[in-house]
Amino acid sequence: MALPQGNLGEIHETYALRKYSSSLPQIRQYLAGTNNPDPRMFLVAGLLIFLFEFHQGNREMATKQLKTTLALYKNMRSIKTEGYTHVHLLSFPDTLEGAIIEMVVRLESHIALDQVGQEEKTQGNGVGGLGIIHVHHACPVIFPAEFTTVFEAQRFHNHIQYWGRPNFPSDASKCIIAYLQIALGTPCVIPTPRVVSVEEYSSGLWEMKSWGRSFRPLLAKLKASKSSQYACALVLYIQWLTFLVVITRRTGWVLEDVEPCSGIIIEKPEESSEDLCREVVESGRELCADKHFLRCFTFDPGVIPTLMLVIFCTEDIDIRSQVAEILRDMIPRRESVWDSVVVSSMAEILLSRGTSLQIP
Repeated sequence: MALPQGNLGEIHETYALRKYSSSLPQIRQYLAGTNNPDPRMFLVAGLLIFLFEFHQGNREMATKQLKTTLALYKNMRSIKTEGYTHVHLLSFPDTLEGAIIEMVVRLESHIALDQVGQEEKTQGNGVGGLGIIHVHHACPVIFPAEFTTVFEAQRFHNHIQYWGRPNFPSDASKCIIAYLQIALGTPCVIPTPRVVSVEEYSSGLWEMKSWGRSFRPLLAKLKASKSSQYACALVLYIQWLTFLVVITRRTGWVLEDVEPCSGIIIEKPEESSEDLCREVVESGRELCADKHFLRCFTFDPGVIPTLMLVIFCTEDIDIRSQVAEILRDMIPRRESVWDSVVVSSMAEILLSRGTSLQIP
C-alpha cells in the first residue's frame, strides 16, 4: 500500500538524520585514530554538522560551524589575511577542498535568506556575514549549442545569476520580501530600486536568452525519455522563466535614463511577463505530476521561493490562484528555509488581498 506523501517526507528526514548520526561518528573515529588524517575530512565533518544544525533550526550554531570550516580551510591554504576572497568561476573546482569551500560560500547565502526583516548582511562592497568578499569572473560566457546534462546547465545558470554580484533576481527578492512583510502587517521600508546601465541590462538579457536556447533541447530530450532527471530540469526551467519575468517586468530595478538622440537601441524581451508567468504555471503543474519530484527536505532553494516571486510579479488573479494551488500541491516539500506549508499559507493571505496586491 502506498504511503501518504507526508509520511514519505518524514521517512526521508528520519533516514537523513540516521545517516548523519552514523557518518559523523565514523569520521570522528577516523580523525582520532589516524596519525596523519586527511585535513579535508575535517571540512566534510564541518559540512555535516552545519547541515544538522541548520535543518534543526539552530541558525547561530550553523553559522558558527561555517566560520570554523572556513577558518580551517584558510589554515590549510596558509591564508593569513582577514576575511576570505572567493573568486567565482564558471568551471567546477578541481579539488575536494575547493568544492567544499565553494559550498560554504553558497551556504552563507542560505543563512542570509533567514534574515528577513533584519539589516542586510551583504553590503555594497560584497562582504558577507563570514567576511567573504565575492569576486565574480566576468569573462564573456560561451554557451554550448546544447547542454549535455542538468548539472552543466545548472552550473551555467548559477554563474550568470551568481548572488555575490548585483543581479536582477537579487533586486526582485529584496523588493518582494519588503512588500511581503507589508502585506503580512509588518512595517518595512521598501528598498530603492537599483539603477541598471543599458550595458548590464543588454548583457543580462542576452545571457538569459542564450541559456534558454541551450537548455530547451535538453529539456525536451529528458521529457521524451521519461528521465528521472526531468523533475530537476523543470525546477531549473521554472527558475529561468521567473528570472526572465523579473527582467521583463523590471521588478526591483530601473533602467538608467537614455537620451532619445543617443542612438542607443534597448532590446526588449521576446515574451510578455504574463505569458512567461503562464508558462511557469504549466511547468509547475507538470513538475508536481512527475513521480520523481521530491516532497521532502532539499537543501538548495529552488522552486518554492521562485513561485513566490511569480505571485508578486503578475497582476492576473487567475495566475496567482494557480500558483498558490501548485504550492499547496508541493506540501510538505521544504527547500532550505523555504517551507511549502508556510509559503502556501502566505500565498493564501496574498490572494485575499485581490487586486490591491501590486508592486509599482
